Amino acid sequence: MKIFTKVTKQEIPLKSTQVNKNHPKTHLPPLILIAN
Repeated sequence: MKIFTKVTKQEIPLKSTQVNKNHPKTHLPPLILIAN
């Protein structure tokens, strides 16, 4: 969760896909952060 707040908006999609492979539940929070 903290990673998405630190990385840039361009890095968020890449991080979200990588994390999503290990933790599918973390795929939604990044989308919420991007919206904010």
